[in-house]
Amino acid sequence: MAGTVDFTREDVEAALGRSPWRRRESFVDEIDPESMADTAATYARAAAEAGEAGELAEAATRAGEDAARLDGEAVVDGAERIDATARGLQGNGADLDRVTGLLVRAMNRALDAVDEVNALVVGPTGLDAYFTEQLEGARREFAETPPLEAGAFGDDALPAPGAGGALSRPALIRLRHLTAVVDRAGETAREMGEAITQYRRRLAEYGAELGDLDYDVTDGPLGLWTTSGMAGFAADEVSRELASGSPDPAALRRHTETLAAIGLQLYDPLTGRPLSGARLDAGQLAYLEGFYARLDARELAALGALAGGPLALDPARGAPLADALARVADGIVMLTDPAVGGGRDRLPAGALAFLGVNDDPELPPRDTGGLGRERFEDFGRLMDAATHPPAADLDRELRTQRTVVALWASHEAGDAGVEVRAEREAALRSAFAEMDPGARASFWSAHRAALTDAGLLSAPPDRRYDEGAGAYDVAEPLVRDYALQTELEAGGTVAEALGYEDAAGLLDHYLDGSGSPLDVDVDSMLQDSAVVGRAVDTAVSAKREEWAREATEAFRESGGRPVAFPVRTGTRGFEFDDADWRLAMGHAELDVAGVVTVEPGPTGRPEARLDYQVNVWDRYNWDDGKVAKIGWLTFDNADIGRLHSTGLAQDYDVRGRSTVRRTPLSVDAHE
Repeated sequence: MAGTVDFTREDVEAALGRSPWRRRESFVDEIDPESMADTAATYARAAAEAGEAGELAEAATRAGEDAARLDGEAVVDGAERIDATARGLQGNGADLDRVTGLLVRAMNRALDAVDEVNALVVGPTGLDAYFTEQLEGARREFAETPPLEAGAFGDDALPAPGAGGALSRPALIRLRHLTAVVDRAGETAREMGEAITQYRRRLAEYGAELGDLDYDVTDGPLGLWTTSGMAGFAADEVSRELASGSPDPAALRRHTETLAAIGLQLYDPLTGRPLSGARLDAGQLAYLEGFYARLDARELAALGALAGGPLALDPARGAPLADALARVADGIVMLTDPAVGGGRDRLPAGALAFLGVNDDPELPPRDTGGLGRERFEDFGRLMDAATHPPAADLDRELRTQRTVVALWASHEAGDAGVEVRAEREAALRSAFAEMDPGARASFWSAHRAALTDAGLLSAPPDRRYDEGAGAYDVAEPLVRDYALQTELEAGGTVAEALGYEDAAGLLDHYLDGSGSPLDVDVDSMLQDSAVVGRAVDTAVSAKREEWAREATEAFRESGGRPVAFPVRTGTRGFEFDDADWRLAMGHAELDVAGVVTVEPGPTGRPEARLDYQVNVWDRYNWDDGKVAKIGWLTFDNADIGRLHSTGLAQDYDVRGRSTVRRTPLSVDAHE
């Protein structure tokens, strides 16, 4: 007879798409029950022998030296047990007995979990027994069933269900019994997953209790809390909390306990700085990489979003939430910190999605990967929660991203109100000023136009304005006010006819009563008025010496690499000499804001330049005690200002900025 009814574990695994056998083997290897049983017994005997907390380390050592032997060797080495037990339990005082009890319970729970998992596969009614039963049943059925007579489908064959050929009798028998095993294997896998999850959940609870007692779970018996399985479980539980829509801060704290314990091995809890000689070991590194491999960019951002949400303000829930966020942020710092054995190449993919920048000026500052600006801001909030300072590379990238996000927000402001735009411009200036000088030079070179369009070099937010005519629309207009309004409208026409186009435009805007800010052309102003140009030159000249000194120092500190830093002259007032602008504004304020870039020249010596923008502003109003002459028309300023008080006109802010200009900055004298 042709064909066979046999099948293998590999056939079951291929049909099921996963392997309960391999999962069992992996879990048993993780727990190491043979060593665990001896270690649990050691801790239990130590707790019984110790008369007080301080004796526990010696008692555990003695119990370990007397423990059962494997292959003639002691399971617990005396010297190592003293070291591990004393280090793990140091400083707990009266809580030492409780710590020991929790450790023993954790180990026993691990052994119980192994027993449950083993029973599902190798127990008397487990998967292995069922597999053997079905395989033998298939063989008996094939041996006991007489072959079919030859027919339309050939010897020993039956028509297949549906169209398309036939299945042999052995194939049908095999398929039926294989399907039964696959179904049972799927059920076993589900039950095994539940058993392991229950174990991990209980172990996480023990870990949280031990953490509250200042016990370092990374020194726990056989590394129970730092296995790759626990790393994946902890991250999955964090994800589950986030997906619930109402995450429990206590649960987030519980499932980040091991992150905190690893951090305590590496960093001084008071200063946050790396401990001398402390390095990530292979187990800690594997745990961190396993944890962050399970959290994607949106989940990291979702954690950061909690920092600015109502949970953070809840008196009872804010503290555990802050702990959890700090631990997740600190874990990223640990992975990327060369001082403790990390590196930039270990940056998790979820975090990497928020870092990096385009240096091509034809492209946006970064590719967003479908993540909105709010997600980038949320990731920034998460990293702001870190208690360990990031290493230089990560710190530089985080600072650059704050500028990217601030630039993004400024461009999105669009037609938002003046206050919103001013707030976002201020955030952009602050982020740009905090960048690494080298990263800032590269970013400025690539995205100068975008930065200036977004208001990086705009006028300072604390600019001063004259009070003008006081409160708006507080007096009833008189007949003479209406008459003056008509005369001024005619005066605007006269001013325009005389070539005073700027004065006419500003007067018309005053008379339309909107009170909205008006932008003026500062490039035209610089061309028309020599006074403005001299004011700019004076402002820059007053700062050249200081900027040259800063440029030289920054270049030296960078090791001769390009650097850039923002500068500002401060505010100075001036009176216009040009007739048009004098009639339009009379007096105004200006400042010069720019970026100094220093880079090596052809000979390697530093060369510096200033890219700058001139900002001009004033409050359009009419001061008492003066008169305005427009051609043959003369007006009293107080009368014109009264129109603001009556609501027939309204004062407003005048502002403007020049295009970006460039001038060399000598640094030779300061080398």
